[in-house]
Amino acid sequence: MAKRPSVTEQARRLTKGQINRRRFIMSAVASGVTLPTATALASRAEARVPRAGGTLRIATAARPGEAGGAFDRFLAMSTGNTLTRVTSDGRVVGELAASVSASADHRVWRITLRDGVALQSGETLDAACVAASLGVSFPDLLTATVEDAATLTLRLAEPMPVLGIVLARPEQVIRDPETGLTTGGYRIEHQGADAVRLTRVPDYWKQDAAHFEAVEIRAIPDAAARHRAVMTGEVDYADEIDTQVVATLRGLPMLDILETEGTHHLAFPMRHDVPPFDAAPLRSALAAAIKGEPLLASAVLGHGAVIGHDIAAADGLALGPFGVLELHVSDEAIPGSLAAARLVQRQADAADIAVAIRNHPTADWPEARARAGWYVSRGPGAPETDAIPRLSLNAISAHSAALSHPGTVCSMIENDAYRIADRWWFETFA
Repeated sequence: MAKRPSVTEQARRLTKGQINRRRFIMSAVASGVTLPTATALASRAEARVPRAGGTLRIATAARPGEAGGAFDRFLAMSTGNTLTRVTSDGRVVGELAASVSASADHRVWRITLRDGVALQSGETLDAACVAASLGVSFPDLLTATVEDAATLTLRLAEPMPVLGIVLARPEQVIRDPETGLTTGGYRIEHQGADAVRLTRVPDYWKQDAAHFEAVEIRAIPDAAARHRAVMTGEVDYADEIDTQVVATLRGLPMLDILETEGTHHLAFPMRHDVPPFDAAPLRSALAAAIKGEPLLASAVLGHGAVIGHDIAAADGLALGPFGVLELHVSDEAIPGSLAAARLVQRQADAADIAVAIRNHPTADWPEARARAGWYVSRGPGAPETDAIPRLSLNAISAHSAALSHPGTVCSMIENDAYRIADRWWFETFA
């Protein structure tokens, strides 16, 4: 019989957002605690005061400069702020902005800035600085008109009802274009080729935020090395955890797993300008033969969702003499891609379509991928071309159980919207 978690353990899980208030109270009552006491314990756990200090060490699979990569996003959100932010329940609220309002056609937006926000130089953030920053980072902006020191109006080329979400992205961190200064809680102390060290900014304008004394962000592209780093305590937080090791890491008492719906994909894109994949009947036949569900179950153990095919499926087509199709993967660069390709191969074979898998070492993968007509892809956003099939992958990270955060994390953007340095803290120190 499984041992019932203690009230103390359940309180810790409530603080971390791993269970809700109702579940904690039910568990405490089942353990013999009276209802009034359980309610009081829940309130105390939810109101736990963050502790300041310590160095947060983050390991990410992305290297600096990778388009849409986590390294640059962690760095941006640790050193800066955006006009808006997405809350843990998916609402868009102001961060640097006190208010954001739109015209009926969502082409004109009026933004009023929050009082008391300063750049890291100590200068007050004003509308002119925000307008200049958006002029550099936001290509859909036609004009940014400064009405006064705290107010500006944005005019867009096209209607954009989701501007509030767009302005919350790491790419839209507000910075002075001339000095590069931002408003964030940390500044760069030292930056190397694959790592950066940040130190806390004194008198950060946000109260009850940026609790760490320092933050280190390291690029560790190798998945096995990243797993080892978080298991051994070399780092406190590691992103892009391979689904094949999630169960193992989840069983370690010194680690917690953070899993949310992700924005990454696992797909097999197909270039229409590379024979024989330029033949529409072949693409449609493959779309009919290959199903995403077996891939979801076996390749990523259910940690995601089937998006489907970007190409319409059609059964019973008369196929020409296409020969053996080549599917290119790199199990070193994209762990698990060889097993996923073999599932695709078996499904194609059942439809009398021969597929040969070409597995490339990491060093050869960029060139091989660039030449391939059909290949594996795993990364942020959507694949660069139509894919057969395409999965959406959950964002899975592992972190020290000593780390805590206020309530639940952002479920719409991985890595708690990259705001770990700003929102989290060490509950205990080593």
